[in-house]
Amino acid sequence: MSAGRQQQAAWSPVTLQVDGRAVTLVDQRPVEDGPVDQGPVEQGQGEQRQGDPVLLVHGALSDYRYWSPQIDALAARHRIVAPSLRHHYPERWTPGAAYTVATHVADLFGLASALGLGPVHLLGHSRGAAVALRFALDHPNRIRSLVLVDPAVLADADPGRDAAQALANAGNEEGALASFIDATTGAGTWARLKAVRRQRASDNASTLLPQFAEPQPVFDPAELDRLAIPMLLIAGENSPGRYRRGAEWLASRLPTARTIVVAGASHGVTAERAATVNATLLDFWGEPVGAEPRRGPP
Repeated sequence: MSAGRQQQAAWSPVTLQVDGRAVTLVDQRPVEDGPVDQGPVEQGQGEQRQGDPVLLVHGALSDYRYWSPQIDALAARHRIVAPSLRHHYPERWTPGAAYTVATHVADLFGLASALGLGPVHLLGHSRGAAVALRFALDHPNRIRSLVLVDPAVLADADPGRDAAQALANAGNEEGALASFIDATTGAGTWARLKAVRRQRASDNASTLLPQFAEPQPVFDPAELDRLAIPMLLIAGENSPGRYRRGAEWLASRLPTARTIVVAGASHGVTAERAATVNATLLDFWGEPVGAEPRRGPP
């Protein structure tokens, strides 16, 4: 396993070779004097390994940079691992390459194993929440807790996404990006986005077509009923209906889940209300290990 570095003010990404593939990620650890990026280290290096590990899974049109509002705040108490999923920046999707929830679950398992993480607090947003949920169902012994933010788990009809797909098929990249972002976050969002967020979406534009083509993940209610780990659902009050309905459906099926609705927030809740989300996460993960899970709706 090899590592490379870039310099940024607070933290910087590294590149690891995992199962013959280069993976770009942030690996940030808590230290007594404050958050410092120390890069991947091997087991047994003392204080650098403190803090329960947290694995962050971004959603569509995104990458490790999505979690910028969370990394330093959460790394004050936890080891934070935030990878770019396969084919996301700095990679690109190439026609014919596999792009599925199952592929991303397998990649995350390989990464967690290579880093020696052990059981993790797993956090996913949007499509990343579907990846995180599938990971938890397939590998429950690798999970300390599960947090799903605005989960994309229902195959609802979505005219906005259909329009984005048509534009992508026609080669109109910017039009497809604008249509997709407006469909997932709210009308007019693309026009209001800051340049840095537009650039992040553009950097991941190649993943639009394979995402439209991938089968919608299916979650069997019976297997959800058996998932007995601490779970938290976070929803934006103003998020599009498909995400709110996804959170509500999961709350009705997950026996240990509780739900937080963040006032005034839409699908970009982790950035729009970062302080609220970060405090909620740290409080949730602060529960004693082995504590009885809090019960959610029947």
